[in-house]
Amino acid sequence: MPSAKKKSLKKIKGKDTAHPYSLKAAQIQRALGREAKLQVSKANRQAIQNVTVERYLWFRDEMGPGKNRITRADVHALVRRYLCRHDEEIAALQSQRRKGQPPPKKLETLSMVKTKNEAEYRSGMKLPDLTHEPTRLYLSEWNGDCNAFNNFRFMTVRSDEKPPRALTAMSD
Repeated sequence: MPSAKKKSLKKIKGKDTAHPYSLKAAQIQRALGREAKLQVSKANRQAIQNVTVERYLWFRDEMGPGKNRITRADVHALVRRYLCRHDEEIAALQSQRRKGQPPPKKLETLSMVKTKNEAEYRSGMKLPDLTHEPTRLYLSEWNGDCNAFNNFRFMTVRSDEKPPRALTAMSD
């Protein structure tokens, strides 16, 4: 059954002449609260998409055009390089910091990003499947549009992954 509530401020008539304690004023407050909530959720969604796009672009740029075949071990090496990408900047900020001073905001931010990415790698990091040739080709031509995520094939990479059995049998 459809709701008779007016959810947007545009649909409420006579909002300029409403008495502060009227039902119309409560309706206006609900509509304003809903719009604010929608804006916050939209901003959160865009922030998450921006981080994801930035990560995929980093992997696209670091993959390099020279390699034809990328193995799972190469993907793990790329992820380890991705996790260490801020180490030099963190070390420089720590060396500039005098004893007894609070850490700069940038140092805290970079450290937090690094620990979050490491935790994600331990639990499973979602990446475009770099071992799949068509996905790798599409990623190399990708311009950073988040609407194109549906064209990617994804893989989950964990830090505690075991190598395939065939490789362990050969190494014995």
